[in-house]
Amino acid sequence: SQELHDRKYQIYFLHDLGNFLTMAGEFNRARQAFQEALELAPQVNHANAWFPLCGLAHIAHIQGEYDTALDFSNDYLRRCREGSDTRSLVIALHLHSFYARLNGKLDQAYADTSLGLQLLTGKLTGAHRLQLQVEAEFARVQGHYTQSREYIETLASIIEEKCDLYMLADTLFDQACYAQQQRQHEDVRNLAQRVIQVATHIGSPHFQSRSIQLLQQLPPHIAPMGLVSP
Repeated sequence: SQELHDRKYQIYFLHDLGNFLTMAGEFNRARQAFQEALELAPQVNHANAWFPLCGLAHIAHIQGEYDTALDFSNDYLRRCREGSDTRSLVIALHLHSFYARLNGKLDQAYADTSLGLQLLTGKLTGAHRLQLQVEAEFARVQGHYTQSREYIETLASIIEEKCDLYMLADTLFDQACYAQQQRQHEDVRNLAQRVIQVATHIGSPHFQSRSIQLLQQLPPHIAPMGLVSP
């Protein structure tokens, strides 16, 4: 019906607005847009209608509230399990794995990525980018740093070609954080500097400030020249 069609596009509009506000660091307004979209979601019988939950999880992650991010991703995964869209389910498993790992729940993260890879194998066409995301996370969960870096660099090239610069900053920053965890200091420096360059270009202050924090935590002989320590 026309009303259902309109509801769907209202959700997409509010979700895009939430993403734009998140990029600009306007987190309270972004949350409001995502929550307004979710109020409409029960009227639309598709997993995509619940995607604003991922936006709320992303904001929680930015603000260091990893447990809240996991809760939102768990809610999204539950909604996707209720539906029949394989791609949405793989995305939900990937996000749930990512936040589970950040919360130290490695067994859960491993189970999520394993299932995601099973669903991807031969069942989804045109999912190369998603496959790389899941493969990179699976490598991280297993502590395979070099493998994760290879997947992320391939993924970053694809994202850059599509000019999805916020996603590029997000992808590189997440890898920089993993590099820090794995004490790969030179990679932290290089990745964080790339994030700052992209974030400056798109006007995303939270990626700039968080990347500078990563650089400030590096050993003095690796940190960039002229960087003021906190």
